[in-house]
Amino acid sequence: MLIRHRFNSLEEFIREHAGDLSMGGLFLRTESLRDVGSLVYLQFSLTTGETLIEGLGRVVHVSAPGNTEARTVGIGIEFVNFDEASLALIEEIVVERLRGARARA
Repeated sequence: MLIRHRFNSLEEFIREHAGDLSMGGLFLRTESLRDVGSLVYLQFSLTTGETLIEGLGRVVHVSAPGNTEARTVGIGIEFVNFDEASLALIEEIVVERLRGARARA
C-alpha cells in the first residue's frame, strides 16, 4: 500500500509531522487506517517532485475513531527500510526539534 503526501516546502512538512516523527517511526494522522502488521510504502515529497522521505514501514498502532483513549485518528508506523538520505533528513528534523525543546525549557 502506497501512502503519498506532497508539501509545498520542507517547512510545511516539518510543521505537519515533526512532532510525530522519531528515528524509529512516525504517527500519521489519517482517516485511511491500515491493520496492525500491514506494510506501507511512505513517500513524502515536495510539489516540485523532490523526495523528502521515502521507504517501507510497518503499521504498529492504529488509533481509530471512537476509541476513547485515542486523541487523534491515525496510524503509528515503524520504519523498516529507508534510504540513507531519508534517514539523514529524519535525524536532522529530530535533532532540531529536541534542540528547540531544550532551548524553551
